[in-house]
Amino acid sequence: MSFWNAVGKVVVSIGKALFEEVKKNAEEVKKYKSQYAGKDDQALLKIIKNEIGAKRLAAFSLLKSRGWESDDIKTVLDLEKDLADFEKMSKEIG
Repeated sequence: MSFWNAVGKVVVSIGKALFEEVKKNAEEVKKYKSQYAGKDDQALLKIIKNEIGAKRLAAFSLLKSRGWESDDIKTVLDLEKDLADFEKMSKEIG
């Protein structure tokens, strides 16, 4: 077997594994979207803030489907963080 045939087989193997992983993640996102569909926007924002991976992506996708823009979601999350920081500083000051 030539070098390039071996390289080709490795590339095909990696491609198949990557495809299966993407497919699995898409199925997870679909599952979580179904579970989260009845949640209100605040609950979805909390999921985005506290979760990772498919859960976060599902919540983000649902907010986008409700008319939220990516920048609006980021702004709300940034404001929540700023408010938490402000409250912490206020407690420290007394």
